[in-house]
Amino acid sequence: MKRIKNIFLVVLLFLNVSCSDNKQSERLFSYFLNRHVEQIKPINKKFNEAIWATYSGKSSFSELLTETRLTDSLYRNIGQPTDYYQNLLNSVYDNSTDFELLMKIRKSGLISDVMLKRQFVDVFRNYITIQNNWDETDHKKTELYEQFFELKKTESSFWDSIRQVKGANARKEWIERFAFLTDDFREMIISMNSDASRLGYTNYYQLMMEFNGVEYKRLDELCRIVENETNEDYRKLLAISQNEICTKFDIEPSEIQAQHYSYAIKKMVVPDEWQKKYTQDECVGILDAFFAKGDYQIDDIIANSDLWYADNKMNQSFFCNIDVEKSDHRIYANVMPSTIGIYTLLHEMGHAVHYKYVDQKVPYLLKDPNEITTEAIAIYFNDKLYHSPTLRNMMGINDTVRSMYYQAFSDPTRLIFLRKLIRNIQFEKSIFENPTQDYTALWWQLTQNYLLYEVQEEDHLPEWVSDQHIINASGIHVSYLYAFAFAAQLEVYFPDDNIAAVKDLVMKFGDTMDWNEILKNATGEDLNLNYLFNSYRLKNRSKVPIAFDVKIPSKFSFIEKRIDEGLIDRELFTIQS
Repeated sequence: MKRIKNIFLVVLLFLNVSCSDNKQSERLFSYFLNRHVEQIKPINKKFNEAIWATYSGKSSFSELLTETRLTDSLYRNIGQPTDYYQNLLNSVYDNSTDFELLMKIRKSGLISDVMLKRQFVDVFRNYITIQNNWDETDHKKTELYEQFFELKKTESSFWDSIRQVKGANARKEWIERFAFLTDDFREMIISMNSDASRLGYTNYYQLMMEFNGVEYKRLDELCRIVENETNEDYRKLLAISQNEICTKFDIEPSEIQAQHYSYAIKKMVVPDEWQKKYTQDECVGILDAFFAKGDYQIDDIIANSDLWYADNKMNQSFFCNIDVEKSDHRIYANVMPSTIGIYTLLHEMGHAVHYKYVDQKVPYLLKDPNEITTEAIAIYFNDKLYHSPTLRNMMGINDTVRSMYYQAFSDPTRLIFLRKLIRNIQFEKSIFENPTQDYTALWWQLTQNYLLYEVQEEDHLPEWVSDQHIINASGIHVSYLYAFAFAAQLEVYFPDDNIAAVKDLVMKFGDTMDWNEILKNATGEDLNLNYLFNSYRLKNRSKVPIAFDVKIPSKFSFIEKRIDEGLIDRELFTIQS
């Protein structure tokens, strides 16, 4: 260990002597990367295993909070919850000598190699954000998640019991279980904003957008385009759903409640004629056969996964990358072997094959794809239910349907999800911009603005607080919106079972390119929103391009602001050139 430190000091001295040579800077950073990656590989693996255990309900969030207070020696124990490994990872990034080295490299401005530069930004961001000390935010987040996911664990048994007694107020009862979390959520948002402000951001939402390659200032413009382009179609869909609701429940339009709209949305996802039950083996066989069309091998992913319904399981689905180098990729789900089950597994398997088929030559730190890109791939695969006759034939599904939704639209759920997404984006953006406001009042105002229905005031429940994506406060809805557009564009260029091409044109790059650059590489054109709006339409498809000029923030803008505006003012960070 002493010999390694001595070598490192020699290298630092060498940088001081030859700081004008970009090759020296790149060689030095390459040396740093090799050492750094070897440090974090085992930590990341343990961290990912802990995420799997926590989010699959095998360990609780209260355990995570307890483990943060244990000594470093305990962090090395196998099988511990997430915060063990997050803290160990934090200790790597809190190495002041390493940070001084990174500052010297940054100030030299001599890294020109694209791959090294992308890795440098990712590493530097980790160092600078973790040294910002997010302890208060992490503490509030852990407490909130502990309570939220304890309730989520009861979801399957709750709805099973409701189905047996046919409770009329089931939705109200379920949402009210979460209502007490409102104040904890607000405190977490305020804390996140406070931490982000120390890094030069107006609020935490702005930070998330920049990190995900989205221009924060243009979100309102994007939402306006989606709202305008979907307005006429959505009004038609709303009229169909209201007519079905009134007929089904023998009520007047003025009597429609939020739970009735939830019923209509469920009817849109899969028409009755497509509803089928399978055995577990049949489901796996269908997935295996379809992915084999693109020469994707998924046996190992299935073997590592936990897929099938049990009433004591967490009622959610997610993909977890345990070890990208050893191709340990897993899917957690709680689905029945049915049409909806296959739809869900197509999405998660899309994530899994994306990670699996990242080119092994891609540097370790760039193997995780951008969130928008991997969500686009997952959506591209689950959308094959609507767009691939080959898949439906494998599933034994008849294309003939009597549903009014599917006589009007090829994918009605996409249309309503787009409207929900812009509502959710505006909701999240607004609460970060003004965290002291009434969140529930905001939610129902935005629901009226974008979903175009108004329910009775007594039905204005805090339903947002039972939504995991809202509680996570991760800005995922923005990524979903871009991903829907990305996926729709892919579907036009790689339709039906032509799924092999996306392996080399999208998946293999990992995070070596920005998401829009990958899309242009695959399709030959920048993001064209026309494909998004045509993706749910059955007739009268527009061929006129709807361009939204994607301006991906420079990965260095965060660093430039932190340094050039004097936000780094501690002695540790004041390094002479």
